[in-house]
Amino acid sequence: MGEILIKTFAEYLQEDWTPEVAQAWVDTYMTISGLMLEGAGVDVAVKLEQPEIKAIPFTPLTRETVSPKRRRGGRKMRAVSEQLNLSKVTRPILKPIKLIQNSFKMILDWFWKSPTWLVAISIASILAILFIFIPDGSIISRLLSYVDPISIMAALILYIKESPDRKKEFHYQAWSVIDAAHGVKVSPARIIALQDLNEDRVSLNNLDLPGAKLVRINLPKADLSEANLTKSDMNHANLNHANLGNALLARVNLTGVNLSYANLGFAKLSYANLSSANLCYANLICADLRDTNLSGANLSNANLSGADMKNAYLTGANLEGANVSEYDLRGAYLKGAIMPDGSKHA
Repeated sequence: MGEILIKTFAEYLQEDWTPEVAQAWVDTYMTISGLMLEGAGVDVAVKLEQPEIKAIPFTPLTRETVSPKRRRGGRKMRAVSEQLNLSKVTRPILKPIKLIQNSFKMILDWFWKSPTWLVAISIASILAILFIFIPDGSIISRLLSYVDPISIMAALILYIKESPDRKKEFHYQAWSVIDAAHGVKVSPARIIALQDLNEDRVSLNNLDLPGAKLVRINLPKADLSEANLTKSDMNHANLNHANLGNALLARVNLTGVNLSYANLGFAKLSYANLSSANLCYANLICADLRDTNLSGANLSNANLSGADMKNAYLTGANLEGANVSEYDLRGAYLKGAIMPDGSKHA
């Protein structure tokens, strides 16, 4: 391999291939070979001297001169060789780094799992030990002389430690606002509380808000599975990618709502108003859509398999690419609707 490499350089560099350049490349190649053999545990003595370059015919290696099978085999062997050599070289370097990572992980786990009073006492004890045992005049001693910055740092650490407790308290207050507004039709505070909880990825499943006014509420990716929102007003709400599986949505005002990519499987939507709603790519498998107003709704690429659409109003709706059979659509009003195949219903 070394001879072929040197010969290749000589063929391409020609007048630039001086004896000094040749010897430098030979030394480099032999050194690397020796290190690789040593890393692989092969007891081979490598001589750092220029080998005799035999008169071998030079043929440039191209995709045409190498068979596909040989190319694949060569790539596989190179990948395995590189991986083995890399692991030999990097293992001694990565071992202390991994030890530091594991130690840091253990400290973090202890920090978050331990009670606040224990963390505070531990920090105070560490500072006290440093004050007692660090020699005067050292860098650490001079740093510790700045008591105020250290106090601020300790306070910051405790603030970070208590952040999960503060978040729990915030969530408790948000749920208290929602519970206090139960039975109240209009409550702006309830809307804000629901949005804040959803931003923190708190599940809203089994939410019980029948008849609530939630106009333009912003709940993307919300988990509202099995929620009871019967007769509520959610017109122009943002519920894209939300999970409303098995939710009770009968007679809900969902005019202009964004339900793209939402899950509405087995949801009860009878007599709901979904006119001009965006339901593209929505999952409506086995949904109850009896007497539902879907006029002008965008149902492109939605999955309506098994949905009950008896007396559903789909006038002017876009069903292009939707997964729905003629059997499922047999009881719906389809005047002016764009059918799954792209044709317009007569």
